[in-house]
This record gives sequence, C-alpha cells and structure tokens, in this order.
Amino acid sequence: MDIEDKYQDAHICPQNLVNVASKLFWICESESGFALNGIIYTGRQPNQPIHQNLGKHIVEQLASPFYYTGRNIVCDNYFTSHELAVELITKNMTLLGTIRSHRKEIPQYLRSTDNRPCYDSRFVFDHQAKIIIASYIPKKKRNVLLLSSEIIPMQ
Repeated sequence: MDIEDKYQDAHICPQNLVNVASKLFWICESESGFALNGIIYTGRQPNQPIHQNLGKHIVEQLASPFYYTGRNIVCDNYFTSHELAVELITKNMTLLGTIRSHRKEIPQYLRSTDNRPCYDSRFVFDHQAKIIIASYIPKKKRNVLLLSSEIIPMQ
C-alpha cells in the first residue's frame, strides 16, 4: 500500500479550519538591527476595549522602556500620527515617519495634489508642540507626507 492510496479519502473541510492569525511588532536599534522589544499581537480579546488608534497604542507599548532617554523613533505610515508625536515629546522622545493623508490632523492645504507641479513642497509647523508636517510631490498626483518632532532650533 503506497502513501497515495492511504490518504486518497482525506478531505479538508472549511468549517473545521480555525482562523489563527497574529502579528509581530518589533522595536529595533537602527545601526545594528538588534531587537530591543517586541509584542505578539493576536487581536482584540473579548474583555478588552476597542482601540481607536492601534498604531499609537503599539508604539507606546514598545517604547515605554525607553521613555526619558532622548531617543528618536522612526516608523511607517501605519503608526505615525500627530497625537503619538505629542505624547512622545512629553516623554522626552522624538518621532519621524511618513503619515497617511487621510488622517484628520492633516490640513487640506497639504492633502491636495491638484494644480501642484512635480517636486513641489509645502510645510506646516505646530509651534506649540514643535512638530512639522511636510508634503512633497515626487510625481503628478502622488503626495508623500512626513511628520517630524525632531526640530533643531535656528541659531
């Protein structure tokens, strides 16, 4: 009896499959890539509240051991928000990252790509929180937004 005959009646029943998914989030040292902290996210548990800004919550959990050390966090557009930058500034940390254009804190002045030539740049400063948001048009109808809370004062 070969193996094909032994398992020819085996079927996969979709109703018996269990959907198990998890995400790994890491905070790493920039020069060596060494992992400093990590979270295994398995989804919202039934007794947990719904997080409105999950990216902010994850960054705060990962960065909490490094509060008040003066470090800079670089992240992508899923995690970057004005609210996170303000929170990290209060903890003596800075944030740099691309930001999604649909975020409510992005003014329409930066969102629009209509009638803007290629290589055009626009900037918005939040002097109170010391945050800058930059908009850059690398090609027609394409907008790249960057948020930074690492502002070096002019001499």
